[in-house]
Amino acid sequence: MINKDKSKKTSHVHSEEVINLYKSLTKTVILMMVTAFTIVFVAVAWFVSNSNVNGSPSDIAASNTVRYELACAGARSETEQNHLLIRQEGETLIWGGTQLVMGTDAQYDSYIDVSTGMLENYELDLHTSSGEIAWCLPDTISFYPGARGKLEFYVIPRVEGLSSVSVTLDLLPCKAVEDGNKVIGAVIQTDKKLNSLIDGHILLFNSLDDTNGYSGWLGLNPTIEISNSSGTLSINTPYKVTVYWIWPKQYRNLIYDKFATRGDLFANTVGNDDYDQLIEYINTNKSDFFYDSVNQDFPETSDQMSQSEFDTGILYYNQADEYIGKNANYIYVRVTGD
Repeated sequence: MINKDKSKKTSHVHSEEVINLYKSLTKTVILMMVTAFTIVFVAVAWFVSNSNVNGSPSDIAASNTVRYELACAGARSETEQNHLLIRQEGETLIWGGTQLVMGTDAQYDSYIDVSTGMLENYELDLHTSSGEIAWCLPDTISFYPGARGKLEFYVIPRVEGLSSVSVTLDLLPCKAVEDGNKVIGAVIQTDKKLNSLIDGHILLFNSLDDTNGYSGWLGLNPTIEISNSSGTLSINTPYKVTVYWIWPKQYRNLIYDKFATRGDLFANTVGNDDYDQLIEYINTNKSDFFYDSVNQDFPETSDQMSQSEFDTGILYYNQADEYIGKNANYIYVRVTGD
């Protein structure tokens, strides 16, 4: 149990100590983090798929076997076109570009924002598909410790009377494949350590407020339910889903509440259920947040931890960043439906 009575005082003490700590970090650790930043500062590729939906767009209307489709908006980025390994068929690697099927282009004049339940009149050009579609993000989106952004996609009911849809997001790391000095693709990695560190270092939330920070932490294997409190979902109407992601730059960002000035996740940790759940998750899944090739004696995370424990946490959190940076260049976001 975290002692909240002293948390504010301890947080201020640590805030000052962290400044001095970073000034005295060893050259080795600093070099490790520079290396990580260099390796992972590339455009992130986000993609979306639905494994429970079958059939081609041409037979959807006739059979009505597809309950809903997924959709995205925007032009496909150069990274998506050129560097994604879609799948492997026997000995054949199917790359992006013309092999990446965007689905059917369709125009809509309104959508319903899932976060507010409000109908928004806004003209949309969406790429819809009953199979895989690319999650469109511009090449300016980058993937590195301290990066943050949002993922937007749409769920479009294709049958009457659909009460709700549940989708689950999985984050899968990809490694670039090179031919000489040229990147020719990216392959999903099966390294269990890498996958667990991705789960801990890239966090997903339902909401972001400019004053209060993040809320609605989605946890491990995040699931989002799309429903209509007043009845069933409207057929052929896009429901916009927004997920906020962040790769916390520093270990302290998980623990303290200087959201406006230090890049912490929250503006207030006292009585914050998201904070309490996250700290509990860190302490029961330490290998998702810390890395060391030899030592596994990772600290207990809390706002009451000693300076020595905090120093150790910083070291192992940074080493985890380095591990991700050496082994992943892109993230594949897989969305599976109910």
